[in-house]
Amino acid sequence: KADGILIRSSDNTITGNTIRENKGDGIDLASIKNIEIAENEIASNTWYGIKMSGVTESRISENNLSENFYGVGLDGCGNNKIWHNNFLANIDNAYDDGSTNAWDNGTGTAEANGGNYWSDHTCTGNPSDGSEPYEIDADSVDNYPFEDPSGWVIKTPAVTIATDKEEYSAGETMNITVGLYNPASSPVNAYFVWNLSLPDYGYEWTMMVVPLAPLPAEFEQCYNFSLLIPDWGAVGFNASWTVALLEETAPYETICEDTADWRYVPAGSGRGVVEGEGGVKPAEVGEELKRRVEEEGVELPF
Repeated sequence: KADGILIRSSDNTITGNTIRENKGDGIDLASIKNIEIAENEIASNTWYGIKMSGVTESRISENNLSENFYGVGLDGCGNNKIWHNNFLANIDNAYDDGSTNAWDNGTGTAEANGGNYWSDHTCTGNPSDGSEPYEIDADSVDNYPFEDPSGWVIKTPAVTIATDKEEYSAGETMNITVGLYNPASSPVNAYFVWNLSLPDYGYEWTMMVVPLAPLPAEFEQCYNFSLLIPDWGAVGFNASWTVALLEETAPYETICEDTADWRYVPAGSGRGVVEGEGGVKPAEVGEELKRRVEEEGVELPF
């Protein structure tokens, strides 16, 4: 048979590989210890996705094991931990003839947060509460399997901002898109912050700080609006929009943020920033843009 990866020495790490369609096993380990197998795609191997014989004190996590004959097989192994893996449509997801291997990492804390996802098992919760275990055999049980694939991944809100161009002159229209996303399965409360920065002047201006209405679960929406650029004189400057979501309670830590850089270019000057004296006062730029945002009536879920 032809294995994808065969190791016979201890203290090794196998990570970040795609291991597919081998005529033997995807990974074959024997008579060793302290092996880390993480973040691999292991699929469509003729026999085992991961085969371990006489292996101890090793860890298998964050792998996708799909359409192998066996997902993971442990023969004469002990004191290994297998958690946070997706077992997907293997003919037999797992085999373990020992009694001291752990198929979950407990539950109740950030460090102890469940077992694996099994495509041939139904349960509720990410992780489930212990009442719906997945039995590999009588001595090998995942006590806290996950309802969803990769259900252990923490899904956090996101905010984005983008402009349609990088340079603008007086009389041109800046089209801005703000995106709000909540991929989690529960609503999220946060503060929305929008800032303007003029780095050439060392200036920052807060356009908006408002509490969001709870972002619904699995929320995804983009908001488009336009600003007419006024005449700010003969000196160009660099600028940036920054949007962020902050936690709703002190100390108001940043959940996420995004930035869109742009430039003001005086009409007739050619593209690029024009250096010289007599530039606009930065506070005037901030006040004018804030006024125009308010006039535009930006409709976000506040």
